Amino acid sequence: MLQIWQRLYKLSPILFTPDLTGPFYQRGSCMEKQMSCQNPISKLWMPSDILKTDYPLLIRKEVNIHED
Repeated sequence: MLQIWQRLYKLSPILFTPDLTGPFYQRGSCMEKQMSCQNPISKLWMPSDILKTDYPLLIRKEVNIHED
């Protein structure tokens, strides 16, 4: 979802701003209640910021894949 959002944001930054299309916890309050991580992300973060922080292996140029 984040990668799709990132591509759409590049096409139209006005239509795909975080306050319009970001995850629910970025646009308002966390809906997970007691299961919340208690560590909200910034309302200003772009998809690339979330990917870099939460999924660093997805954005690396080289990923070593080992098959057993």
